[in-house]
Amino acid sequence: MGRGIQLAAAAGVMAIAAGCTGETGRGGARGTVGYTVTPPRGWEDITREVVRRERVSLDVAYGGPRVAGTRVTVNIARDDARRGRTLAALVGDGRREVDDLGGGRVRLTRPVPTEIDGAPALSYDFRAAGQTVRQVGALHDGSYFVVTLTAPTTVFRRNVARLDGLLRSWRWD
Repeated sequence: MGRGIQLAAAAGVMAIAAGCTGETGRGGARGTVGYTVTPPRGWEDITREVVRRERVSLDVAYGGPRVAGTRVTVNIARDDARRGRTLAALVGDGRREVDDLGGGRVRLTRPVPTEIDGAPALSYDFRAAGQTVRQVGALHDGSYFVVTLTAPTTVFRRNVARLDGLLRSWRWD
């Protein structure tokens, strides 16, 4: 797995441990080379803060509501897909990374097939330290994308709908 995606997996685990505080940033439709997404209404672009604090490489990070001092976040990371690597293999690498970072104590759900703007994707969830994370991995045009929702477990389900809205807004360029 590429360094950027490993760091995205690490960011999900680190965000659980530290909580994401967030600062005011840009809102609205956002994309980088290759795609465009629209974040949930009222969510802020907190990419610079997350990249600076966690020292990770992300395309974008959005901060949503705070619950008991912890911010709900969605981030998107991208890496070159290694030649010949399948979506299942790349998602498997990410799952192993999460398991390693959690010292083997993180319970992960089985990957569920889905899609992002027609591209095949796999999603799975895990819980740690009172937070639940959903990661969605997709292969498109030689790149591997990971979209991560991190939320306090008590509000995870209602924020899955916000993640789903972001994923429905996704358009490949």
